[in-house]
Amino acid sequence: EIGRLSPSEILIPDGQQMPTEYASLVTSLNSDAFDRQWSTETLMEQFGVTSLEPFGCDGLPLATRAAGAVVEYLRRNQKAALGQLKSLHTYSTTSYMTLDTQTRRNLELFEGGRWRNPDASLLSILDNTRTPVGRRLLRKWLGQPLLDINELLARQDAVAWFHRNGIRRDKIISLLESMSDIERIINRVCARTATPRDLVGLEHTLSLTPQLRILLTQDGDADNVDDLASRTIDNKDVVDLVGCAISDDPPASVGDGQVIRKGFSPDLDTLRNSSLSAKSYIAKLEHEERERTGIKNLKVGYNKVFGYYIEISKSNLEHVPDDYVRRQTLVGGERYITSEMKEYESLILNAQDQIDELENSIFRQVCQQVGDEIISIMTTAKAIAEIDVYCSLGEVSSQQGYVKPELDESDVLEIVEGRHPVVEQSLPAGDFVPNSVRLSASDEQLIILTGPNMSGKSTYIRQIATIVLMAQIGSFVPARSARIGIVDRI
Repeated sequence: EIGRLSPSEILIPDGQQMPTEYASLVTSLNSDAFDRQWSTETLMEQFGVTSLEPFGCDGLPLATRAAGAVVEYLRRNQKAALGQLKSLHTYSTTSYMTLDTQTRRNLELFEGGRWRNPDASLLSILDNTRTPVGRRLLRKWLGQPLLDINELLARQDAVAWFHRNGIRRDKIISLLESMSDIERIINRVCARTATPRDLVGLEHTLSLTPQLRILLTQDGDADNVDDLASRTIDNKDVVDLVGCAISDDPPASVGDGQVIRKGFSPDLDTLRNSSLSAKSYIAKLEHEERERTGIKNLKVGYNKVFGYYIEISKSNLEHVPDDYVRRQTLVGGERYITSEMKEYESLILNAQDQIDELENSIFRQVCQQVGDEIISIMTTAKAIAEIDVYCSLGEVSSQQGYVKPELDESDVLEIVEGRHPVVEQSLPAGDFVPNSVRLSASDEQLIILTGPNMSGKSTYIRQIATIVLMAQIGSFVPARSARIGIVDRI
């Protein structure tokens, strides 16, 4: 399971050991962080509950201790990330097909060929997803084939719905292609690292969910995707808030006065108008001073060290008015300032400081309000991810001629004219020769497979395993027909 998850860091109590292949990932924590009572209280405080029973881990002491240690670790090292943790759920490896590391490698689920090429893997064949959330979910499903036949049949029905109608599928794909990674964005919002463009991306994606739900529900066969439609929440309050608060095309960072939309904050508008008026005076000053002094090459400029200035060349120094005050001497001339310029400079700089401070404050407040809706937004993100995966599997099935396998709880495995989904893509169309198989634990337990080297024996074996795995993530399979009794291990 650690191999499947491929974590970046592993937390263990002081004094415990991990296998050497994970040694570089290990972080040791004081054993108190793993204490069951401490962990229980830590989790209840984090989630604002009086019992862990609703999360399904009340009777799972090791799971409770592990989760509590994660929260304690974040408290000590990254408090901002705690805002992302709004819920907890448990899972058991017994819910999924067992796939050890070597099997995942042999089946080339995520990397294929001698050079471990991700573009020659099963994932690369099935991945027509359009969103990052969908791409991550498909990868997760491939690593965790299901054992529950009811869940699998529900997934099959959803894939069939997307497979059935190409026009409808294309419309959904068009919406998905313009969606941002709202799962990552809302996590950045809660961690206080979101940018203005993140919020605009979030607002745009959430604004598309009503159209997505209409496409899911407008036809008479919507029963297969009712659950998806119900979890595609509008989050209208968030859309309205961001639409009113943030400019359509904001800069990458906050503080220059261009992020918060005009009209959202009267105080900010007043400051911006004041700064704009002062800058307008400075902008007109060069023309006015040239007219007043008769110095045609007079320049008005600004730098961060000396502020605003009037620059006059040496040849014109005798024409400098009495109200000019020297600010800086140059090789080719002098720089001056007037008392009026000084007042406007102070007005501009003070206003800019206040704009920076106020805009940052408003942006943080908007992020706080958006972050308060993390549960609703994450519900929508997960629904979008599932829609994207089902749409991808439906698209691939339509393009490659896959069929819906019959799943049951028998001990029979029967595939008629099966094909290896990855190998057939590496050959010219029609060159792959289909293979059939029938196995049963009760009467046909063995196949004696013979042939010379390089004749395709291992491809045949891996093809059967791959088709079974595809069926148990809910996908259609490359065959003329297939009947698959659920298997618990490959």
